[in-house]
Amino acid sequence: MSWRCPEPTCRCDNYDSDKTCQNPDCPTNPDNRKNDHWWRCGVCQKYNYMNQPWCEKCGASQDKAEQWG
Repeated sequence: MSWRCPEPTCRCDNYDSDKTCQNPDCPTNPDNRKNDHWWRCGVCQKYNYMNQPWCEKCGASQDKAEQWG
């Protein structure tokens, strides 16, 4: 199961175990942390879950990503 961030500008899906939204760009994320659960698309700059092989926004493959941990 997962929950969707209620912030209208985010709407990111999060794991049930997450207490706060894990999207680094979300305004509700208090410290704008970047963690190893995400990769950033090198084409459109959207953050995506690490296990997602393509960008949710533009469809670019993860090999075109800026990865960080």
